[in-house]
Amino acid sequence: MGLLTVESVPLRTSLKVIYTAKTGKSADISTDVAADLLSLSYTDKVGDEADSLSLQFQDASAKWALAWDPERGDTVAVTIGTKDGRSVTTGKMMIDRLSISGRPRTFTIEAVNIPLDNTVRRTQKERAFESTTLKAIGDRIAADNGLEFSYTAEDDPEFDRVSQNKETDLEFLARISKDYAITVKIFDGKLVMYDQKALEASEAKATLTESGSTVLSWSFETQQDQRYKAVTVQWRNVRHTSATRNSASEASSEDTKDYVAQYYGKSSGKGSAKAEPKKGAVKTTVEYTDYTYIDDSIDDSAQVFVMKKRVNSKAQAEQIAKAKLRELNLHAVTGNISVIGDPTLTAGSVIELSGFGSFDGRFLIESATHSVGGSGYTTGLNVRKCQEKY
Repeated sequence: MGLLTVESVPLRTSLKVIYTAKTGKSADISTDVAADLLSLSYTDKVGDEADSLSLQFQDASAKWALAWDPERGDTVAVTIGTKDGRSVTTGKMMIDRLSISGRPRTFTIEAVNIPLDNTVRRTQKERAFESTTLKAIGDRIAADNGLEFSYTAEDDPEFDRVSQNKETDLEFLARISKDYAITVKIFDGKLVMYDQKALEASEAKATLTESGSTVLSWSFETQQDQRYKAVTVQWRNVRHTSATRNSASEASSEDTKDYVAQYYGKSSGKGSAKAEPKKGAVKTTVEYTDYTYIDDSIDDSAQVFVMKKRVNSKAQAEQIAKAKLRELNLHAVTGNISVIGDPTLTAGSVIELSGFGSFDGRFLIESATHSVGGSGYTTGLNVRKCQEKY
């Protein structure tokens, strides 16, 4: 069994490459790859985007373009390992693009982790799901597309009715899951649904210090002007429509702030704006009930987001409001870090940063790019500050 070895001070890195044709026949091509590989890049992402793999070869004799002739739809799986026993594997990646260039003559294979041979991301559908849950919808979509299924989120939101409107299965599932801060990902033939809040609460996998020998470069930024303080969900209780319409109660308080009042655009009495509901309060109007979730730690000058949603209860409205506020503020503090190759630093892992001043603390790795080439093995990280409050 051949292994490609790359010297990367202070690590000795090895690659194992398994190629599988559409016929199902597999072969270990590590030795063949070793002779011609110019560079390899594997990007692992925590969100709904596909993971990607790129292998570039020198091809002066046209071996790869002609004799090997890889085909779109074949799969390749790569394991990057280090001498101390650490490793990261891509899982089966489906070849999506082949390209050649010259001079000098090179051949490039690009692959993604989403299957090309089923409808999960290629066929738009129109259908409705009634009296069901998010987990049940995910399970149905996985079965429809020949994928294994894993659901690890703590909550399983209920739906009275939800429609798939000219969307692929993956687009539809990602859209309805985002309302509850649940992420959808396909990896190695499995449809996985998980809660990013749980990832952010996990134990840090590593601590990176600014003065550490493994850190090669870094940069950080904040976007304070784009922050949101509150989200208001305007909702109608689809299971108790008549009860909602008959209700006339409205929550208010003298000490409420006016930054939400401007979004309601209503007045009470002598032209005064109606007071904003307290955090978690419910205001009932003829058509909709408004639920507002407020992050008290954010300055009052921050923005407010108002949205209309079909929900079943106040609890579900609260879930959606928190998830939306989380989404809006998710990238308030972000960074990019390059380190000497580390297979254990993968998307979805938490790292602790120290020595970076105001950017110290817990960060989630949103994407990790493992690159092997002439300069050795490096890992590039896109990170964001953990949002553990909601």
